[in-house]
Amino acid sequence: MPVASWKGKLAVVALICSLVAVCSAAARAAGDYYPVEFGFDPADVENADAVVVSIRGLQFAKLPSDLPSLLMYLGHNELSVIARSPANSRGGVSRGGAAMLKDMRLRPDYKPFPPAARSRGGRSSVASELVDIFTGTDRHMGVTYLEDSLNSGREQHGKNFVVIPLRWSTDPNDSRASINNFKLWMSEAYACARKYHKPFYVVSHSWGTVLAYQTLTELAAEGSPVHADLLMTLGSPIVPSAWWSRVFVNGEHFYNYMSAEVAKPDNVSHWVNIWALYDPISNEIPQADVNLRVDSRADELSELLQKAISNAAWNFSDPAPALYDLVMLESVGRWHASYFEDYHHYFNSIGRDMDSVIFVPDVLSRL
Repeated sequence: MPVASWKGKLAVVALICSLVAVCSAAARAAGDYYPVEFGFDPADVENADAVVVSIRGLQFAKLPSDLPSLLMYLGHNELSVIARSPANSRGGVSRGGAAMLKDMRLRPDYKPFPPAARSRGGRSSVASELVDIFTGTDRHMGVTYLEDSLNSGREQHGKNFVVIPLRWSTDPNDSRASINNFKLWMSEAYACARKYHKPFYVVSHSWGTVLAYQTLTELAAEGSPVHADLLMTLGSPIVPSAWWSRVFVNGEHFYNYMSAEVAKPDNVSHWVNIWALYDPISNEIPQADVNLRVDSRADELSELLQKAISNAAWNFSDPAPALYDLVMLESVGRWHASYFEDYHHYFNSIGRDMDSVIFVPDVLSRL
């Protein structure tokens, strides 16, 4: 197999691994998730300057070890739709999804893997290494990472808002049930904020941005009084940038009865979308009022590292240090977590560092 083809396949696996890993029954049995629950003290709202509702993203879990299984695992909802209606692949199904179906030669009676089959066994060493390098698995995202970051920032920087997390199973196939819960819970939180005349903000990350957007959109359509003074989306796949992310997002939209069209919700005053080019899960959202890219400086470092790799090849020297630095620079997992963890790394091969402080100036300062 040509090197370029091999690297391309590994890159696809790495990017898809970083997009999502659905919570399996084994992960739940191990206690890696928090229970679906909601509650807050109205007294905290009365004494705060603002109310911040937070919605976290997916939780990383075991992934299938081979590429076809991985693709079907992540895109099984859309793939099953394509397989049932191959003649109607033009209607709402991405070209990427149709290409995946053709490449994998799925039969018309294809059905998604049962949960037991999807969570079987361990990953191959290659898949494990890719997940560890590109996503850092759950090292970058603890169970309560978003609310913890907001509360920690609040305490360290003298902010006086109250964080109300909307918790869910972190399984994307539970998105519809979670949205139904969120509509009730967000209404309750908003009613308390309005009672005490407090600004109402919604901060979400990753797949949580899709849930937040859909919740607000449906509340507006239903005539709910809920109104967000600020919707902040971090690392959002609402407008997916790559075909493999479109396959997943479109499939989940269909499976969970979610709208595929994107428009600014009528009940949102200001929408700020924070994204990173090196986080392919994220993208610009044209419908947002503000799109803030946080990794622009990485472009210059990427060019320097690629030149260092080329120079090493020409000089018959070891390109490994520059290759390692390039992998770290383009680490999907680190950039996808950078919105609340920042990004810090020293690139030994070129003697340069990247010290990107993101959370305080770009996120916390807006609350």
